[in-house]
Amino acid sequence: MNYNPLKLEYDNKVLELNIIENELSHQNNELDWYQGTDIDELKLKHDQEFKSISDLSHREDSLIAKKESLQKKGWIFKPIIYNPIIAFEQHKIYKQVKKIQALILNGSKKLEIYKLEILRYTSFDKDSNIKRIESLNLELNKKKSEYDSFFKRKERIDQKLKPLVTEILKMESSLENAEQILQKATDYDRELKNSDNSYEKAMIHQSCESELGNSRPHELIRENKSKIERLKRDLTKAKKRAILLGKKLSNDIKKLIIDGNNFCYEGSNFVGLDPLIALTKKLNSEINVLVVFDSAIRGLLKSNDSQIESKFTPDIDIHIVATSQLADETILDIASDNANYYVISNDRFGDFKDKTAVKENRIIRHEIINHKILIHDLSINITY
Repeated sequence: MNYNPLKLEYDNKVLELNIIENELSHQNNELDWYQGTDIDELKLKHDQEFKSISDLSHREDSLIAKKESLQKKGWIFKPIIYNPIIAFEQHKIYKQVKKIQALILNGSKKLEIYKLEILRYTSFDKDSNIKRIESLNLELNKKKSEYDSFFKRKERIDQKLKPLVTEILKMESSLENAEQILQKATDYDRELKNSDNSYEKAMIHQSCESELGNSRPHELIRENKSKIERLKRDLTKAKKRAILLGKKLSNDIKKLIIDGNNFCYEGSNFVGLDPLIALTKKLNSEINVLVVFDSAIRGLLKSNDSQIESKFTPDIDIHIVATSQLADETILDIASDNANYYVISNDRFGDFKDKTAVKENRIIRHEIINHKILIHDLSINITY
């Protein structure tokens, strides 16, 4: 099972690329054939072959007529005695006719090929072909750009899923092994119950220990039944985690709108801008970031807008709402403009359940604890 939700779309993109590349190759091959074909030479070969077939047909008719003429002269005493000299001559003519017929058949095949090639050449639209090649090249470059970007997204998800997928594969292997041991132990246990004497039992115990490492099948049955139940529980949990993680990682986030005031607190303690500065440095290399502050941030930091903005790198967008205003509605309105805009905030936004970003659950939670920033949905774990 593949836990990357982008796998199917990725396969479709690869298929689209292959289709375009195959058609482009075909169109280029057609153009190369056209430009490399000498139509005058092709027509000459056609005419020469046509004349050759015509000459052969006349020769065939002549030989058949000669053979029929000899047929009338061949009888000495009809219908008992036939002239052997004439019979020999007729046989020679028969072989010549067969040879000519083979040459005509072969020539007719060549003639048909020449006809098709001439038709192919004369019906070929060079201008349309060149335009199609140009169009396909543009389409291919566009698709390759989309593919490269999508491939990087898919690979990032695959890499983040890899440890969990590896764990799942190990558990599946352990489960298969435990089920095999259980089956063999059950077979040994059945043999023990059906054995007639102590010698047979001793041999079965010995065989069980040799193959499974324990001479007591009932112990192996108990141990592996317990192991199988545990592995199945763990596998179910791990697969659910992988599906959930894949779904979270596959969100196509174009912009993150950060609730700035949220990130200035560790628990109930105001810690200033340090967590935000660390987070924006981490995020800005990967995604477009906008930080929105409540107007109260000015008083909390005892700074004006310019002083606050100067704490961040120039490429980070900072917005501080008007005096006495809260940032919640501004954040949600911006996020609701685009289905690929997400909000990082721990607010529940209970008063704004009508906002699109809230209805579509595009709110990402975070934790700040012991100078660490944890955003599980983005696989972020950094210190500040």
